[in-house]
Amino acid sequence: MVFFALLERGFWLARRGMVTVSIPVTDALCGELVAAFEDVVGTYQDVLL
Repeated sequence: MVFFALLERGFWLARRGMVTVSIPVTDALCGELVAAFEDVVGTYQDVLL
């Protein structure tokens, strides 16, 4: 579920939780991933707990 929720937000994570990008990783991109993950956890917190 987290995989598809992050995919909807523009981030592809491998099964093992690894992030593969073919572009330089900037602080801004890391911040966007963290914000997307926080949004997913907040949205699905009842199901994830």
